[in-house]
Amino acid sequence: VVIVTSYCPDAVEASRLAQQTCRGLKVFYDLDTPVTLARIEQGLRPAYYGPEGLRDFDLVLSYTGGTAIGALKTLLGARRVLPLYGHVDPERHRPAEPRAEFAGDLSYLGTYAADRQAGVEKLL
Repeated sequence: VVIVTSYCPDAVEASRLAQQTCRGLKVFYDLDTPVTLARIEQGLRPAYYGPEGLRDFDLVLSYTGGTAIGALKTLLGARRVLPLYGHVDPERHRPAEPRAEFAGDLSYLGTYAADRQAGVEKLL
């Protein structure tokens, strides 16, 4: 699986590389879909996707649901779009002893927001 995100400084090149080399699922995650759509409505193309839009991705994830899902399809050619809302659940996401069956790296994928920063810092 390859995930390219909005606001990634090398998103266009990363997208092209993913299309050329990834044998698995190619995913684009728009971390601020309302901003993306507002720029498009203003006649601007955000720097994190190329002129082909999002049509070459197997899945596009949106931080926003509702009408944004259809807009990503219509305006950017996304074939399959699902919402993936940012969240932190302190009952599930907290420091714990390592377990072999869950071995892996912890990473955070998201943009800064003051209202969730304390929850993110608890994970560290």
